[in-house]
Amino acid sequence: MAWNPNDYEMVEVRIRKFLEQHEDGRIWTELIPDKNEWIFKGFVYLNVGDQAADLPKGSGYATEKKGSSPFAAEVAETSAIGRALANMGLHGNKRASREEMRKVPNPTRDFITE
Repeated sequence: MAWNPNDYEMVEVRIRKFLEQHEDGRIWTELIPDKNEWIFKGFVYLNVGDQAADLPKGSGYATEKKGSSPFAAEVAETSAIGRALANMGLHGNKRASREEMRKVPNPTRDFITE
């Protein structure tokens, strides 16, 4: 079955859902230094106590090549948050991010533009 971008639930929607479900929830990102890439790790905590004890409910990494777009760092950070949310079960009905799908070669369709 082909990937349909209309089935994808945006990270901003999943963040909102997470915060509605976990009033004291925390989302934290960490930039991992690298010369060529923006590397972020995202962490999702159910509450401040879990964050203080360093017990994330979900975590996820994301990368973007530096200079690949004007907002490569922001895309990587958002993708890391999206992966962390997906790893704790908040992924809508598809796990791949739009940014990840942009990296998949498809000579016949541009899913992002569509």
